[in-house]
Amino acid sequence: MNNYLKTNIDNLPDEVVLLVSPWTLMNNMNSVLAFHYFQKPFYTQEYRTEYTKSLYETVHNNPYFWLSQFPFVRSSSYCVDYDVPEKSWYWIAPIVSDYVQKMDSLCAAYHITFRMIPSPVRIDRKNELENAIFLSIQSRESPILEFPVMKQYMNYINYADTILFRDNIHFKSDMIPQNYIQRFDQ
Repeated sequence: MNNYLKTNIDNLPDEVVLLVSPWTLMNNMNSVLAFHYFQKPFYTQEYRTEYTKSLYETVHNNPYFWLSQFPFVRSSSYCVDYDVPEKSWYWIAPIVSDYVQKMDSLCAAYHITFRMIPSPVRIDRKNELENAIFLSIQSRESPILEFPVMKQYMNYINYADTILFRDNIHFKSDMIPQNYIQRFDQ
């Protein structure tokens, strides 16, 4: 987002909307898929300067982080398998907290509205999510829970029939809602 805003300084958007699953907020970049979807594209000289200390340490906790930049690894579907540490938070992962704050601050610096909108959650996972959110709030595990953007996000969480999903998070291709973000326009 930083690169986009710098490159388009004369044509900035009025608003940035992050459409993100509530389950994604639990991801602290220490999953096996983080190697493929984060480390390969973003563990570069250009982006490492944007890393927080906690992100840098988490990336380096993967014993194979250094493989991510070999051309034959970057261009393949190869993904390392390693033991992922147990999570110690209920809902908002520490790295997510850091980067939501960074996105919010970055947008504010450019006088851009920043919003987060949750993708729908399977109705059969409602209790699981609500319990994680409750425990997160009770333990005050993250300062972003008090941010207006996060409070609005939590109010927007909605649930959909389990039959619409192909797995725990993704809709079946013929069930993807149309104009979904417009439902949250003020």
